[in-house]
Amino acid sequence: MRAREESISLLALLELRPRNASWSQLANEIMIAGSAQAVLNELCPQDFLIADPQHEAALSKAEQALTDWESRGLDFLPIFSQRYPSRLAAVFDAPPFLFAQGEVIPDDK
Repeated sequence: MRAREESISLLALLELRPRNASWSQLANEIMIAGSAQAVLNELCPQDFLIADPQHEAALSKAEQALTDWESRGLDFLPIFSQRYPSRLAAVFDAPPFLFAQGEVIPDDK
């Protein structure tokens, strides 16, 4: 379940784009922090008494999108996934996620 929550946090970050960060900047911050949830909490801190409707809407939209893609048979590969191609992850401005359909072949070692 943690992987799904991390994916939802990634998508919410891409929707919110705090500090007008580009997708690649956010992907880099996630890779450095090791967690999309940690970056979301850092860049979009939440008040425990008053929920931010924009933040909640981004999380809801992200969860709906992920569910929709899964129902269509698409495999969502976030940049922090072990299944994300390591050579692509090492490229400057790597995409924050990929879609796959069918078998994902592990990287050559």
